[in-house]
Amino acid sequence: MRTKVLPAAVLGLAALSLAAAAPQDDQAYEFPVKYAINDLLRYKVAMNMSMEMKPEKGESPMPRMDMRMSFVVRMKTVAVKPDGGAVIVTTAESGTATSMGQPVPIPKTPPVTQEVDSRGRVVRVRGLEKAVGPMADLSQLFSMRSMPMQGFALPDHPVKIGETWETEIPFPPGEAKAKVVNTLVGTETVGSQETLKVRSVWTVPFDMKMGNAGTPVKDDSQAMMFMKGGMEITMLSNVLQADSRLVKTQGQFKAAIDMLLQGQAAAHSPFGSRIAMSLSGATTVSLVSAGKVGPPRKAGR
Repeated sequence: MRTKVLPAAVLGLAALSLAAAAPQDDQAYEFPVKYAINDLLRYKVAMNMSMEMKPEKGESPMPRMDMRMSFVVRMKTVAVKPDGGAVIVTTAESGTATSMGQPVPIPKTPPVTQEVDSRGRVVRVRGLEKAVGPMADLSQLFSMRSMPMQGFALPDHPVKIGETWETEIPFPPGEAKAKVVNTLVGTETVGSQETLKVRSVWTVPFDMKMGNAGTPVKDDSQAMMFMKGGMEITMLSNVLQADSRLVKTQGQFKAAIDMLLQGQAAAHSPFGSRIAMSLSGATTVSLVSAGKVGPPRKAGR
């Protein structure tokens, strides 16, 4: 009696035939951006971060810091421009932060007004000068201009699944630019909404000069410290197909930065002239609610 080996071969041919016959997603997806007056979006932001400093000599100037924070951001569209851009007022609602094991309340922040273009990039920011606490520190370092509201740079042409597009974004206060490599991973249903899923890898250089006041300066002679290094951020973002509205983002980041002391600061430093700082962490942004808000009611009504 002869042993039959044909079934295995037949199954293999059948699998190849099915694969060849399977429909391929050859659709090119667009990323339209649409704004409407009185749109009100609320996002929950959660982040954890670890920071460690290793000096050239002696003990670290500060112990390893582990921090977690969570708060809600409220974004209201107050104007839509003829060119398709918009004016958005953003307020961080109260939240909580935990640093070194101690919970600390995050106060509600004053409103920040962002003008964005028709591709979701921030072109002007007002109100950061009134920020307090951690927001005040961030506002000294980053102008937030040219940053995409969606968390990745939208393509200016239709894109197929698997395709990649790149862009560069100015990264103040240094002169370098952040490189962003984006890939359309596919489509994904989040809740009941069909979304486009994009993977973004940010390569962010650090090349800053810090003055005695702890703020960036441009002249080498005014610098008490140079900060050199870089950060890498990997993000997975989901946006609505209809208007590119952000639904969800999950990201991880890591950074290595050398803090190089200069002049008198280096001469009197008990840590030597170099301190190596490392950062790592993760963040999530999730859409909590999307709706409309009407104009304020007049008195007596």
